[in-house]
Amino acid sequence: MTSGKREIWRVPPDGANSQQLTTDAEITDGFSISPLDGSIVFSSVRGGEKRSLWRADANGKNFRRLTDGEDIFPQFTPDGKSVVFQRGHVDVPTVWRVAIEDGSAPVQLTEMVSLKPNVSPDGAKTTFYFMDKETDDAWRIGAMGLFSYDNSWRNRERIERDVADPETLVENKLRTINQVSATG
Repeated sequence: MTSGKREIWRVPPDGANSQQLTTDAEITDGFSISPLDGSIVFSSVRGGEKRSLWRADANGKNFRRLTDGEDIFPQFTPDGKSVVFQRGHVDVPTVWRVAIEDGSAPVQLTEMVSLKPNVSPDGAKTTFYFMDKETDDAWRIGAMGLFSYDNSWRNRERIERDVADPETLVENKLRTINQVSATG
């Protein structure tokens, strides 16, 4: 089950009858599946362009560009109407959100260095790693209410503990949807 390219496949639990969903998707840093309709959002360098977010139907057809930035690690919100993602890879990465259907521009959610957003299963919180420049330059896990952003970061909720293992959430206080990696 390989095409030799970075594509998305549908694989049943028994591994039989695997189906390649995308062709020439050029997946880079993550993808997410909509809980609403099964559509796919993924980070891609399609056509040699910078990493942007693209959307495809559940069958891997009808590619549509969602963003035009250096965008990675997309996560659908539980209602399937928005995607939260990281913009920037080297220069000051931040967390953003884009609506799926209305064509509106992406909205910046954090101003400090923040990485790898995850949306909680109930949609109440978005968690992310951030560098705490206000205190000691340590990496921490931040959380914010998904639909109450004011773009100023004043309403943040910090989990006060250094992140020794960035793949572990602190004391199970927040449940997150794990990011699935694309392989091909």
